[in-house]
Amino acid sequence: MKPSRKKMKQRNIDWMIECNNPTPIEFFRFIQPTHKARAIEKYGKILDEAIRLCKAPDKQSKLKNIKETVNVHDQMFCLKHIGKSNTLTSVSFFH
Repeated sequence: MKPSRKKMKQRNIDWMIECNNPTPIEFFRFIQPTHKARAIEKYGKILDEAIRLCKAPDKQSKLKNIKETVNVHDQMFCLKHIGKSNTLTSVSFFH
């Protein structure tokens, strides 16, 4: 039986708040998306919701900083490495 959407959303928000490095790549590894456009949209929505719901000032500040500094579209090329096994390959962002 699949978890309900509400439970999945809450799980994603909890992950976003508690994760040490809630970047798009880490989020995509966590949710194992199969559709690139939905993954981009979901990351933005979950990040906004986590910022809104987070009660700890230090964690909220970290999430706001990530929102301001991370460009989801720059990291999206990693999603093309998601294969049928739904795993991300190791990709370097530095040339």
